[in-house]
Amino acid sequence: MELFKYLKSEHFDALSNKGSIRIGTLKNYQSLEHGTMVSDSMEGSKRFTGNYDNVTADQIKGSSALSSLISIGEGGGIGTLKMNNVVIIEPNYFVFSLSNGYSKSDHDTWLEQESYDACYKLATPNHFFRKVTKQINKIRPVKFLGLFEVHYYDEKNGMDFFDP
Repeated sequence: MELFKYLKSEHFDALSNKGSIRIGTLKNYQSLEHGTMVSDSMEGSKRFTGNYDNVTADQIKGSSALSSLISIGEGGGIGTLKMNNVVIIEPNYFVFSLSNGYSKSDHDTWLEQESYDACYKLATPNHFFRKVTKQINKIRPVKFLGLFEVHYYDEKNGMDFFDP
């Protein structure tokens, strides 16, 4: 997997010249000050609406969102599970957003919408995040939880419990 960071040249210069990067929190990304492509009022939240028929214990265990709400014994199940605007709010994690691959078209969109005129490839992500975690730990205790793919969904309809 190749990871890329789209950004403004002023932030790329800060990285190149000072070793400085900007890491935000989930709550920070809820603010509109970052621009419409970066900001997300639902960042760190998952909203569920819908009916789920014949839900098994294994399905519940396989869904991090659903297993955080309910638990049933092995071999058990739920005939119909109805959800109406159930919201799960994640802790206020630190976030460093990257793109899974480079796309000229995507870069052009970032340039047009957010003035992101630079991009770099993160060649050694594990090394990079070890170093970042070490530096943040000098200020406050943190633990690197890993690289995760973000799944966006329609805020109006919510997401499916069985989405990845």
